[in-house]
Amino acid sequence: MILHHDQDINLLDFSKYEYEKILPENSRKRVFFLRDNERDYSIISLFLSSGIRVNELANLRLRDIDFSTNEIKVIRKDNKEDIVAVFPESMNDLIEYLSIREQRYLGSDDPSEYVYIAKYGGYNSPLSVRTVQNIVEKYTILLI
Repeated sequence: MILHHDQDINLLDFSKYEYEKILPENSRKRVFFLRDNERDYSIISLFLSSGIRVNELANLRLRDIDFSTNEIKVIRKDNKEDIVAVFPESMNDLIEYLSIREQRYLGSDDPSEYVYIAKYGGYNSPLSVRTVQNIVEKYTILLI
């Protein structure tokens, strides 16, 4: 998907501030939104600021993040390692997500653990590429 003009900013604002307003009170969607808001926002923010691919984001591990340089290490096509610059604002969004990650998703600070995880049946697991696509689509389909 290609975003034009201010659609990137609108997408971020919508996912963080407006999406909840369209969800029915006491609905499962609202409960999941409240649980996953920081994670989902961080995913969208990282995509928009870095230009990485879905599979690169899904495979991102804690050891791949360098907050001191605002860079992440990704594995590109053909298994090539690359360093990608990320906007400081997106790194702040990532820090916000990481601050709730252990409590909400039972994540650990093990450097080899995946950054983006979900809670299934009381356990955490890495987000699949399809799940990441669904997260982004959930917000974009209503905005665009």
